This record gives sequence, C-alpha cells and structure tokens, in this order.
Amino acid sequence: MLPLTYRQYRDLTAEYEGFDPGRGKRKRKAIAEKLRGVLEEFEAKADQIYALYDVVEGARQDGLGNQSRREWLEL
Repeated sequence: MLPLTYRQYRDLTAEYEGFDPGRGKRKRKAIAEKLRGVLEEFEAKADQIYALYDVVEGARQDGLGNQSRREWLEL
C-alpha cells in the first residue's frame, strides 16, 4: 500500500495535468497549492532522513558503530 502523501501527490499531479489552462483558474491554483504542501512534507521527511544519516555517521566516527543494536538503544 502506498503512503498517503505519495498517493495524494500522484492524484493531485494527475488532476493538475488534466486541467485546461483556459478554464478553472481558481481550482487549478488550489490544486497547485495542495501540491506545494505535499512537496513541503516530502522535503521535511527528506531532511529528517538526512539528519539521521548524519547521526549514524557521527556515531561511526566516534567508534560507536561497532556496538550491537542493543547497546545502541541503551545510549
């Protein structure tokens, strides 16, 4: 099952691309705004993942990467 945000993005993109630019400006702008919101969520999640990779890399450099998962959780 696809995550809700990805499904929203896919559906909104399809709806936006199907609009005739000569009609429905208000609705088209509303869909574009929703797409921007979903993209902001994607960016926030990507930033969180990037930060986690930084934490893991920092732990490896500090020699903590050689510990077991249980030891990691106790930190």
